[in-house]
Amino acid sequence: MSGEIGVYRTDHGSRGDGKDHVGEFWMGVVSSVAASGLLVGFGWITSSNMRRRVRRALLQVTGAGVLETFKSQREAAPAVAAALAEARSVRVFAGRGNELTRDTFHSLWETGARKKSEVKVLLPDPDETGPGSWIDDHEQEAVKYDGGQAGGLIVHQIRVNVAYIENVAKNLDHVELALYDYPSIGRLVITEKVAFLTAYSDIRHGADSPCVMLSAGHPLYDFAARLFDKVWQTSRRP
Repeated sequence: MSGEIGVYRTDHGSRGDGKDHVGEFWMGVVSSVAASGLLVGFGWITSSNMRRRVRRALLQVTGAGVLETFKSQREAAPAVAAALAEARSVRVFAGRGNELTRDTFHSLWETGARKKSEVKVLLPDPDETGPGSWIDDHEQEAVKYDGGQAGGLIVHQIRVNVAYIENVAKNLDHVELALYDYPSIGRLVITEKVAFLTAYSDIRHGADSPCVMLSAGHPLYDFAARLFDKVWQTSRRP
């Protein structure tokens, strides 16, 4: 008899597990719908900073991986600065690097700031220029939407930014610079927690291009990190 009771309890437990799985599934659906509803409902919050925090929290709950989208790289600057200030490891792939000298990246160059384990910066190689080069290709696109970009201005700006990072690296031994020969089709700012991906177009300045903030583990985060590492391997040190 004890054996029969044992069989009965085993069967009953199996049915219960099946119900539990169904319950968990519907609970997940309800949670996702509820989170989406909250995301819409919080639109009445007047503080843009609060809206951004709520949006990120809800996206993290639903496992979306895209923490924030910005209308432009310029609009993303405060979020980039905040992420860099608390980061331990930073990798930057820039099209020419003008913003590296501004407040957004200031925390990386402060000698008294939080210690970084590494800061790697990739900039275009200013010696790889002339007809047929990627820098020339960048200039040909840029002059279509901004005539002031002609006449070697881009390569001049790159040289200035290279000199800036070289000067910084003299005082901070965790800062490394490498120069790449690769298309200037976007900007990557990668920390151990998040990545900011800006895809450049041929119709507007990079600062006016949309930017996406991704959490570590998202496929595009992994792609950005892998792309950076591959370009770093083939780049030269000044």
